[in-house]
Amino acid sequence: DLVKETAAAEGLTITREEYSLKTLAPGDDYSGFDDLFGIMDIKSLSTDQTHCLGIRGSNRMNFSRQLGAGNRVMVCDNLAFCAQVVVGRKHTLNIEIDLPDLMRDAIREVTCLFDYDAVRSAIYKDTRLTDAKAHDVMMRSIQGGTKEDQTPASKLGAWVAEWQAPKFDDFLPRNAWSLLNAHTEIAKAWGFDAMARRTEKVQGILDHGLGVHSKAKSHLDGRYTADQLDACEIAFAA
Repeated sequence: DLVKETAAAEGLTITREEYSLKTLAPGDDYSGFDDLFGIMDIKSLSTDQTHCLGIRGSNRMNFSRQLGAGNRVMVCDNLAFCAQVVVGRKHTLNIEIDLPDLMRDAIREVTCLFDYDAVRSAIYKDTRLTDAKAHDVMMRSIQGGTKEDQTPASKLGAWVAEWQAPKFDDFLPRNAWSLLNAHTEIAKAWGFDAMARRTEKVQGILDHGLGVHSKAKSHLDGRYTADQLDACEIAFAA
């Protein structure tokens, strides 16, 4: 309820919610269910992407109360939690007093991330790419950084095929937006961590080449602080 109330106060509309409770093992001294995990989809009026909020909490204090946000969020019952923005609070004294302020600050950080992403998406859609430029991004994605961040060279053929003949009409325009979505289409076959890290590397390459960060700071200056906007930047994976 605190997440939903705070999100509404900041102008975010939750369009879909999913929750899960873990069944406790027989003989456990705390009967019934515990370990709550949840995903909330956020309506975006300015982009075609789905933004998400993820939450988790445990009455038995198995882990801290946490909120995460991003375009891709994972929360699952093996205690894994992955998001672009994460805030947490341990079950210690005054948690009920501290949580509202922590939640408000986290949601404001989330709205900055979402607004930054809206600028990014607009730049991607307005930037036409030749096949040569698209192929250069693809080659950069398999080079540099760590192996875990690199798109496997074995998947380049599938990426090129999706770029040249997208499954969805929305991605027919020859722009950076279509190239990114061609990548996310092949990324669906990977595990969550690989999908997130490899897609973020592609975004970092595109952001660097298109000057996204400087344009976002110029567009959002006055609404957010420089530190808030800098926190949204995806580091260029050389």
